[in-house]
Amino acid sequence: MKKNFMYRFQTLILHAATQLSGIYLKNPNIEHHEVNEAEFKEYLSELSLRDWMETILLSMNSLSSHIPQFSKALDVLHRRNISLAESIYTHIQESFKNNVEFVFYGDKFYPPLLLNIDNPPLVLNILGDVSRFIDPCVSVIGSRKAYKKTLSHCFELGKRFAQFKTTVVSGGAYGCDIAVHNGVLSLLHEQECRIIVVLAGGLSSLYPKGHEEIFRNIIQNGGAIVSERLWHQRPVPKDFSVRNRIISGLSYELIVMQAHLKSGSLQTAKRALDQGREVLVMRPNDHDQNSMGSRALINDGAYSFEDTDDLFNNYIFNHENILYGNW
Repeated sequence: MKKNFMYRFQTLILHAATQLSGIYLKNPNIEHHEVNEAEFKEYLSELSLRDWMETILLSMNSLSSHIPQFSKALDVLHRRNISLAESIYTHIQESFKNNVEFVFYGDKFYPPLLLNIDNPPLVLNILGDVSRFIDPCVSVIGSRKAYKKTLSHCFELGKRFAQFKTTVVSGGAYGCDIAVHNGVLSLLHEQECRIIVVLAGGLSSLYPKGHEEIFRNIIQNGGAIVSERLWHQRPVPKDFSVRNRIISGLSYELIVMQAHLKSGSLQTAKRALDQGREVLVMRPNDHDQNSMGSRALINDGAYSFEDTDDLFNNYIFNHENILYGNW
């Protein structure tokens, strides 16, 4: 087996073991090796389950010696009676069958900003156009039960970013997330579908179910749906928090449209600040109990704006690069 194939293979093994066990690695010691993607896909898709088992056994000693956490992950899987080989085999076969692209840590299409967070995903599983991940991106989040006025601002925000050829990142949830994506989709007749949706679970079930048709539309028109979870894995509550580091990590700026005091949006904003990102917050009305998280961020020094016009007239995204196309 070629060295670069072995690198890819070992990365998949490591990734699957950590995903199945829930042990997420920080700063993995992985080198980048160029490989022909078509040859790699063909090689993996032709392996039998017995080949997977034999190759994994051959790889374990190497991985365990370089990354001690791998041994811990294998122990967890053993205690849970989970077959690593069968799980990876199913993941690979189903992914290829459904046109999923694998983007490995350090690859050409691996998002450059994501490389620099504390615990970058080893592998991204992508449905749609992988080139979206090297586009200029802005992440937009907000309440699932946002005000109608807030949702209107989200829709307008999506349109404006589409016009500036900026990819909008979110978790695809009800409320603010899907409203901003609908704004982008409303201009498909004149602009590309510059959208990335980051899911908490595997790509076999596009969640939330109520947005499946919108997600299919995004994929078919040049956007992308991404997850680090394995194909068949359903999301559990902790996966949403883990997923949020990708939403904030993909962009220089994170825009918070409306956030409760105890919400995933507020947690994502704090994660963005830890990653050295700029957090922008739409100003709520005074004493608005449903936007206390937004108020807390502003009180802590986050940039605030009144509405979409105020944001685009007075804030220069990423040192003027978005507005003037200097990417």
